[in-house]
Amino acid sequence: MGFTNKLTGMLKKKGVRRRETVPFDSLDSYVYQMILEEEEKIAEESASYVEKILNCFEELSKFLERLKEMEREEMFKKLDNIVKNTQKRFANSLKNVTARIRVESTDYEGLKKFHNEVTDALQQIQKLNRIHGRYLHLAFGREMKTFAKIAKEIAIYNKLLGELLQSEESIFTDFRSIHERFSVIKGMKKETGTDREKEIEKSIKTLEKNLIQLEKEASLLESSSEYQKVLNLEKRQKELSENLKSVEGDIYNVLHPLDRDFRKFKRHVELGNFPFNLKLLEEYEHLTEQFLKEDEGYPRLKKIAEKMREALVKQVIKEKGRKKEKVMDILELILNDGLLTLQQQYHSLKTQMDAGPADSDILKKIEAAKREIEEKKDRIKGLKTKKENIISRNKDIQDNIHKIEEEIIEKCSEVGIQIE
Repeated sequence: MGFTNKLTGMLKKKGVRRRETVPFDSLDSYVYQMILEEEEKIAEESASYVEKILNCFEELSKFLERLKEMEREEMFKKLDNIVKNTQKRFANSLKNVTARIRVESTDYEGLKKFHNEVTDALQQIQKLNRIHGRYLHLAFGREMKTFAKIAKEIAIYNKLLGELLQSEESIFTDFRSIHERFSVIKGMKKETGTDREKEIEKSIKTLEKNLIQLEKEASLLESSSEYQKVLNLEKRQKELSENLKSVEGDIYNVLHPLDRDFRKFKRHVELGNFPFNLKLLEEYEHLTEQFLKEDEGYPRLKKIAEKMREALVKQVIKEKGRKKEKVMDILELILNDGLLTLQQQYHSLKTQMDAGPADSDILKKIEAAKREIEEKKDRIKGLKTKKENIISRNKDIQDNIHKIEEEIIEKCSEVGIQIE
């Protein structure tokens, strides 16, 4: 059978492939198996072409070795020199071309690479033959016919190989496209973090269980008689504090109107206009504050009040009319123990406040429980947020997986695979 008839026979063998009905869960392994079968099939179908091509290149390589030293037919001396120079250059150049031809693998990609290299080599052979061949055909007519025959055989078998690869190209492209999509899905499923979601849910349940126990313990502590006693004491302390502030306010209301005249009096003492203990006035500059620190009967304030009254009478402190009367009334009130009751009330309340309840163990326990409760709540809230983020991300991934699965089903339909 001639080479043309061989090529025609090859093309007639290619027809529509009938596929099976495959469950989607088994589709990836089925497609992968189909790829392996197609690889094996194309390797078998191409084996004879590859062998022929390699044999031809080996034969061509041997021919080129002979050509370098081949005796030329008798011809003009000038032409003989041209052929002599061309002979070795042609042989060496083609030897470099043939040396690159080898089969690295017999899978589809390996055969495709081999076919491209042979195609490139044929172009190089054609180019070198066009440049140098006309002189060599004159000198080595019979041998160069053999060379042309070998090159033609390489071209024909390479064309047969190319047609075979082209006929299988769409199959490999489609199957690999499906297989690659499954690889993408596998990668996405690894990113779903379902295990992490379960771990978080487990942690949330443990924390919620602990939280219930802590709240129960805190509730028992707060309902205990010991805690109620502490609450009553705290209530009493609050009442004492409010009463103390009220008494302080009453004292302030009495003494505050003296502030202006007290400063006048202190200024006159500083200037030497009136004899008195300046140090005492400096210590007593904040009337209410210093009064609250006085011993019972407030003797120091009385000394100041007595001398201020004298200064008013002598017009050292200049006040007139109603203002003078008001200041004199306050000074008389001080001197006649008018603040004694308020002072005694203040000291009594302050003593009770200072003798207030010591730190209670039950309060510390309740505070510790409440802190732990809040910490647990914060952790639960944080974990729930993480879980929601994972769920949202997983949903996005599942949506993308669903889209890719639809693409796979559509592609399977195109290649004749029915999905159960």
